[in-house]
Amino acid sequence: SDALTSHQKSLEIREKLYAAAPNNIQRGLETAKSRQLVGDIFSMSGRVNEARENYRQTVDLNKRLLALDAGNIVVQRSLASSYARLGQSILRSGSLGEALA
Repeated sequence: SDALTSHQKSLEIREKLYAAAPNNIQRGLETAKSRQLVGDIFSMSGRVNEARENYRQTVDLNKRLLALDAGNIVVQRSLASSYARLGQSILRSGSLGEALA
């Protein structure tokens, strides 16, 4: 879809910017938000495995950002949101065992 393509292009740009400055929390948060939006589009279109993979990557990125600044409330909220979306995607995929793990 056009929405997915646009968000993927945005994600590619943000990933390059973040790669150039991996200790820049703002760039990391922008990258995490873009990846989460890509996951949301996959989720809305029933592509739960792709959504889950994007949400896992968002969780991983937010964990890295939190390691840089454990007291950053914005990063903590972003991580919480990522975990919530990951959990929802696991439930939607019917992986009850994984959801309970």
